[in-house]
Amino acid sequence: MHTIRRHSVSILVGLVVATAAHTAFAQEQPTSTPPVTSTPTAVQTATNASTIGAAAGGTDHDRVLNQFAIRYFGQIAGPGVMGALGVPVHNIGMRYWISRMIGIEAGIGLAFSTTSVAGAGSTTRFGYAITGGVPINLAATQHLAIHVIPNLTFGMPTVDPLVTVLSVGADAAAELHFGFIGVPQMSLQARFGLNVNLLATNGVTQFGFGTTAGSGSNVWDVIAASVAATYYFGR
Repeated sequence: MHTIRRHSVSILVGLVVATAAHTAFAQEQPTSTPPVTSTPTAVQTATNASTIGAAAGGTDHDRVLNQFAIRYFGQIAGPGVMGALGVPVHNIGMRYWISRMIGIEAGIGLAFSTTSVAGAGSTTRFGYAITGGVPINLAATQHLAIHVIPNLTFGMPTVDPLVTVLSVGADAAAELHFGFIGVPQMSLQARFGLNVNLLATNGVTQFGFGTTAGSGSNVWDVIAASVAATYYFGR
């Protein structure tokens, strides 16, 4: 009888100990915390949308942003360098769009001419013209961009008497990109503008006012002074 009682007490104590251990282990288990998800703010959403839009390039003008371009500025019109040399000065340079609205451009042109007179020998003339501008994009469609371009041109031919010309003006320009044939990097630009010319010869300064539509009387002179080509490097 004593043996049976001892076994019963031992079994009861074992059950109590097991129950207490299981309860303590369950209390020590760490509770799982659901992961915290961050919701993008309005600023982040707008920034991402802006980045995606710039990368996609909605228009041909958007696709050439932040790319260097080689640009033919056309013939430098006016009575300065071209009048002194007797031949037109054609400027070639670079353009770069800093943003969708603002760009910078600069170019240089060289001219060379030789005149021969019977019995008097020949006269060689050399001159240059430097031009710079800040194109401002006003509007853009899929393949066409409209700009206003304030510009400055300085020229000096090596002739006697020495002539210095300074031209300040602004152009209205329409740039047509060839994205419709899969080449948005290529464009033609037609411009028309007004400028003020300062012409200095042997201490005598003259002021003139004119347009950038060319100084010749034929159609080719007008086209050469008004139409320019640009090619943008990059994607």
